[in-house]
Amino acid sequence: RAQQALHELGRALGPAACHMLPVNSAPGPSPTPHAEWASVPAPPGAPAAGALMSESDVAGIAGFARTQLCRAVIHQLQGRLQALETLVKEKRQGLKNSFRSWI
Repeated sequence: RAQQALHELGRALGPAACHMLPVNSAPGPSPTPHAEWASVPAPPGAPAAGALMSESDVAGIAGFARTQLCRAVIHQLQGRLQALETLVKEKRQGLKNSFRSWI
């Protein structure tokens, strides 16, 4: 069912925009969950938070977060760079015009 939903999203948004991120794929609870989840309280009667996550789950989540963060930061930097480029261009035009008025 999840594969079908992923396939439908891939058709609608493009395959590069859709990824499946497996979570809790470990065969059984780990006695020592990953350090990233140590401060998260588990519900009563449930295994510790992150105890069902395999190493590949943790690596996948870290990679996903890193990719999304880089995309967001790069997008913001591109916007700021364009704004700065426009400002510099306007200032140069103003400087040329002020020199022409002296001549």
